[in-house]
Amino acid sequence: MAVPFQAMFDRGQYLVLMNMMSVEGGVPVDEALDNLERCVRAEADPCDVVRSLFLHENWRAHVIAATALAMGFARFRLRGAAWRCVDEGSWASPQLVAALSLADRHFVHEARARLAACRMKDAKRFGALRAMLARSDPSEGERLQEHWLVHVIRDMHAAAPERAPEELELRVGTQLTERWLSRVLARPGFQQRLVDVP
Repeated sequence: MAVPFQAMFDRGQYLVLMNMMSVEGGVPVDEALDNLERCVRAEADPCDVVRSLFLHENWRAHVIAATALAMGFARFRLRGAAWRCVDEGSWASPQLVAALSLADRHFVHEARARLAACRMKDAKRFGALRAMLARSDPSEGERLQEHWLVHVIRDMHAAAPERAPEELELRVGTQLTERWLSRVLARPGFQQRLVDVP
């Protein structure tokens, strides 16, 4: 299946968006964001194209779609596709969850429901959801840290002591999500770049 916005795959632009920072030999972040904005604005039906990125099997497409969502594009119309992408599992879960924390006014409710359903194989996604839920609803931060996180790690080790990498994935999911969101929020005007696109 061909990936829309093929220009975003040139010169590693999806990597720049994945980390929200320039990579050696790659394009600067501002150039990658400008190129993504041009891609969205050039489409006759940009909502369908970005939705198809969420539905694509390639995690790189998910990073591009999550970035467009975080830039303010079609938040109400695309949040369902973004959540389905999170539910199905994606290597880009940290970026998807961070973008949804900005785009979905029902994020706390949606994140809670998903945290309750997470299983061992979902450690990175669990970490991403936990990090953004704690950020969105600080009153739950301590409870999440002490209850869900501790119990998930204990249960992972009890079920499969050799699966210590799951604990690492949990931390990675948390750290990547927090880092991506902090870099997005540090960019003035980022969340409004695509608000005006129909």
